[in-house]
Amino acid sequence: MQLPGFRASEAEALWYDTRRWPTFIDGLHHVARLEGDWPGPGARVLWDSKPGGRGRVQERVTAYVAREGQTLEVEDEKIRGSQRVSFTPTDSGVTVALELQYTLKEQRPGTALF
Repeated sequence: MQLPGFRASEAEALWYDTRRWPTFIDGLHHVARLEGDWPGPGARVLWDSKPGGRGRVQERVTAYVAREGQTLEVEDEKIRGSQRVSFTPTDSGVTVALELQYTLKEQRPGTALF
């Protein structure tokens, strides 16, 4: 996602502000608990999805570099994986990229992976 007119530090500050998450994280209802020195390594956040969503989601920080990005271990009722966000300055602003790699906890016959 391109954010023209933003510096990486500004985009990062918005991204890591857990109070703002319900405004841009799809399906997030509310943050239930924040532990540790967020967004630094070892910090953990638990959040609950809207009804019919992912349920309780746990994210634990495994790596963090200011104005570069963060890597998390992510787990909910159905998946376990790794999520990485990065902030790359451009001539006109910043590019924010999000990557999620995961495995299903229980694969059932006929489960399609895309």
